[in-house]
Amino acid sequence: MQQRYNVPYHKIPNFEFGQFGGRHQLNIFFPGLWSPERGARPQPYQMYEDERSLWYQHGLRPAITTLLGPAIASQWPSTYEAERIRAKQSNGRFSLGTKLIPREAVNHLADTIRISLDHDVSLPNVEKAWARDFFFLHTVRGTKHSSFHRVEAESAQYYLSEFVMEANLSYEVPEVGDWFIDVAIELSSPDGACLQWMTATHNELVQQALQIPEGVATSITGLRSRSYSKDINSHLIDISGFRVTPGRQSEGPFRAVYVQAYTTDKTVVYNPEGRHHAKFITAKDAMDAKQPHEKINGIHTIYEKARDTNSSNARLEIRVPYEFATQALLEFNASTIRESLCSFTREEWW
Repeated sequence: MQQRYNVPYHKIPNFEFGQFGGRHQLNIFFPGLWSPERGARPQPYQMYEDERSLWYQHGLRPAITTLLGPAIASQWPSTYEAERIRAKQSNGRFSLGTKLIPREAVNHLADTIRISLDHDVSLPNVEKAWARDFFFLHTVRGTKHSSFHRVEAESAQYYLSEFVMEANLSYEVPEVGDWFIDVAIELSSPDGACLQWMTATHNELVQQALQIPEGVATSITGLRSRSYSKDINSHLIDISGFRVTPGRQSEGPFRAVYVQAYTTDKTVVYNPEGRHHAKFITAKDAMDAKQPHEKINGIHTIYEKARDTNSSNARLEIRVPYEFATQALLEFNASTIRESLCSFTREEWW
């Protein structure tokens, strides 16, 4: 008996398949590799080396041979293992190669990979099943603050159309695949104050953003809710942003799949490095004989300078299907917003 699971994209085994245009990223996902046991592991999205190897050698490379010919395919690594050995540097890091695919071949690539897997008699059916059952996720990154518009449908539609054009996407996007747009509203202080979200009003913000009944909003932002998590700021439990993944019963009329509230003060220390998203110190740094450590001094300098010029804005963001991108976050109760925010002077906050 087969069971159906509702699994977030980021927990499905996948890897980055390609990039183009600077802001476009393609990931390929294999839902057949997911299982409850694998989903419970720390990094369920990571694919194992033998899985990557099988898919490359029995699917991707034979497809390249079919589409582009043996002469071009001969310039691709013979096996995944061979490429790993070639790419390993003396410092232990990897410098994996990249390949360009002609535009004419792109439309046929996925189908040709599946045909290659199907026709491979050396591959067990159980391996063929997960290897051919894949889909792509196309992400356009780095577009925050690329446009601002008034809180009205006409203005939203204008800038959405402009975004589609500048991203070099087809105007057929709404009809091809499932596309989601992140829509946000940003609030700032005319006095340059630092705004922060209050923990106690998360349910009211969610109710307003999703346009769902108050009781439903309270339920999905409760302590027992698995779809809700808080981001406490500066160890102040009464000050926090949040993330919510609504289910089918709480997605609201915009069919939202994600809601988050956060503030922009994190940008002054933003610096992705490994699993960290901002400047950080290790336990070794904290216990070093020379104190304060230079990293601590550096962070202190950032905060000290921020008191003069960096205020903090509050953002509320909702991810909705393309068809609702010009409708979400257009109606809000101003008093709800005011009652959900705390205001600090820059001197106080930093």
